[in-house]
Order: sequence, then C-alpha cells, then structure tokens
Amino acid sequence: MDNFTLKRVSENDKALIKNIANIHENLPAAWIDNYHVSSEDINKTVEQLFAKRSANSLFCSIIEKNSNMMSYIWAEVNPKDAKQVDIISLWTDEAHRGQGYAKRLKVELERWALNEVKATSLHTVVSTKNSQMIKLNESLGYHTRYVRMYKDL
Repeated sequence: MDNFTLKRVSENDKALIKNIANIHENLPAAWIDNYHVSSEDINKTVEQLFAKRSANSLFCSIIEKNSNMMSYIWAEVNPKDAKQVDIISLWTDEAHRGQGYAKRLKVELERWALNEVKATSLHTVVSTKNSQMIKLNESLGYHTRYVRMYKDL
C-alpha cells in the first residue's frame, strides 16, 4: 500500500463522481444474473451523490495512485437515525484487492462517523456471495444481525 493518496471526493470532482456512480450501479452484475443498468440509473446516482455531498450527510473517499482510482467508499448518515451511518458502496479494483485499501477506507469512514457525525453505529448490506467483504467486515468488528431473504416470483 505504498505511494497512494487518500482523497475525500468533493462537488468539484464531477468525472470522479460519475465514475463512482457507474461502478456502483454495475456492481450487482457480479451476483445477479442478467443484471442490467441504464444510463438513467447512473445519472440518478450521480444526482444523489451531488445532493448528499452538498448536504454534508455523505462520506465519499477514494484511494488513488498516479490519478487512477483504485478503491472507493460511499457512506451516508441514515435519514431516519442521525446516529447511524450506512455504507452504500465499497469497491476496490480487482488488480488491487487484498492490499488493505478497503480496510483503510473503512477506518477513515469510522473516524468521520465518530468525530464529525457522532454516530454510534455503522451498517452495511453485503451479498452472501461476497465472502471477501464478509471476512473484511468481521475482521473490523462488524456483526451479522439479520439475513435478508427474498423469493423471485
């Protein structure tokens, strides 16, 4: 994890925000068969990120090297519980996984949640197929409280 930069995303980072929205909207393709995302979905997510960023209820940071994003995290203060921060999306480029980038971003998120938001809990939803993220979360002290189940009809 050498020669990297940890950077908070600002409203001025338009191309970066669009890239994060694009990656976020395409992530479910890894665990949902026949998943399709539209440009409207991506544009809606871009708008969400801009709105929440300006409202200071968003934590969005990246790790980059030579101006190339290697990992990002996106979390928000829960609108129904100001003491809860919800991790919306966390991603690391496949070529850079296992090097501690996601862990570093989660540690930075915890600092923000504790110091700036005064939050008392972090929440996240992880696909049961994402064993690497489950292992990372458990190593950082996350606990499973519920298992969300569904049935397609």
